[in-house]
Amino acid sequence: MKSLMLLLSLVMLSSPWVGHGADIRYLKHLPQSPWESLVREQVLASRAKFVSSPHAASVKLLIYKRSGAAPECSGSVVSRNKVLSAAHCFVDDNGRFDWKKIIVIPGLDGWRNERWGRFEVSRVCMQGFNIDTGDNDVAVLTIERDSRGKSIGDRTGWFGTSNHHRGRNVRGYSGLLGEQQREFCPSAKYYANEVRHDCMTLPGMSGSPVYRYDKRSGKRWVVGVNSHRKGRWTVATRLTGEIWDFVKSEVENDQ
Repeated sequence: MKSLMLLLSLVMLSSPWVGHGADIRYLKHLPQSPWESLVREQVLASRAKFVSSPHAASVKLLIYKRSGAAPECSGSVVSRNKVLSAAHCFVDDNGRFDWKKIIVIPGLDGWRNERWGRFEVSRVCMQGFNIDTGDNDVAVLTIERDSRGKSIGDRTGWFGTSNHHRGRNVRGYSGLLGEQQREFCPSAKYYANEVRHDCMTLPGMSGSPVYRYDKRSGKRWVVGVNSHRKGRWTVATRLTGEIWDFVKSEVENDQ
């Protein structure tokens, strides 16, 4: 089945933009030159509460817009109260924030089994999302505690984050199938600011993580955020440069 993913872009200020609120549009993204980081890898784990299984920390997002539409996206828990997703999920077709309520459901099994409960978003923050190129399609969501006073990370554990240039695992939620999809990508090409991989991504999987798995330690590190399809490739934004600094500051502030 040919995959279609949500995509909209937004020109934003150099400082993080915080506000309330997806449109469907495709990018004409020019290829970049292959690039490997020459700096030492940086990793974050926010006190290292790694998930023993990534199933729980992969989340489904139900986004209720002021216009009444309710698109679906995916995300990953990356610290006690933070979820990483795609910026285009939270704006309208004019590039403005357009959400009034976002429901976060971790580890959803099929359509109904909400074993870890559901949470709501209090804040969406993104930086440098570009309307012309689709660069920096990353958002960090701040999650409210549940009715029992528990944070989402305390319930599920979380992924680490990394600016590493290797990772071939994808996990997210299809709006068509209603359950979590996971796959190992046979091929992944890393560029300066993006990853292109050949995993099959379906509607609803925008914002899902590209991550690497360390067999020795059993730890998992998010290295990119799935954005859109381009031909046979799924394009994901890498956690490098300014985006890495942005994500790092959000996660470090959530100790």
